[in-house]
Amino acid sequence: MLLDNMRRALGNDAPFSIRDLALIDPGFRQPTLAEWNRRGQVRMLARGWYTFADTQVDLPLLFDVGCQAYPPAYVSLETALSWYELVPETVHAITLVGTRTTRTSATDAATFVWRTVKPLRWFGYRVVEYGRGRHFLIAEAEKAVLDYLYLYPSLRTKGDMLSMRLDAARFSALDHDRLEQWAWRFEHKRLTFQVSVLEEAMCHA
Repeated sequence: MLLDNMRRALGNDAPFSIRDLALIDPGFRQPTLAEWNRRGQVRMLARGWYTFADTQVDLPLLFDVGCQAYPPAYVSLETALSWYELVPETVHAITLVGTRTTRTSATDAATFVWRTVKPLRWFGYRVVEYGRGRHFLIAEAEKAVLDYLYLYPSLRTKGDMLSMRLDAARFSALDHDRLEQWAWRFEHKRLTFQVSVLEEAMCHA
């Protein structure tokens, strides 16, 4: 009965945490949620975040959970590059950028990796609405490239840049003025150097 009440209050396909359940029933306790999980009535998506067992779990829902589970965070790096089809690979871990300590959360549903940047470098993302007014945050394509370069400092040569396997046509279609301006906004000389090497490498890719 309690599980049915929670489902009616939350909706069938919304991700939720114990805090959400406590707002509906102030007496709700963690052991009850753990028991539902053990019985297979709910499914843990990330540490502290769940969905009902029959909910279809797709990327937008997982992105939403990733942004909420360890805020502030937005989807970036390999995951955003794949989302924009800038790289050919389908990535298995969901990578996000935030301002808190680097963290990983792995469940049978997904592996989340939150990488850290200073607050002044936490910008360049957009809100994507999906299903019933829910949303997630994802880096703009240019910011995903910059985040990747910044957080992988070993990428310095043309060969290193080509090893990223960026799609030449899609990279060419990026806003390169924005790429340069946002690189300067990082206030980091190594990144501006990396961007110049990347641009030169992709011109001949």
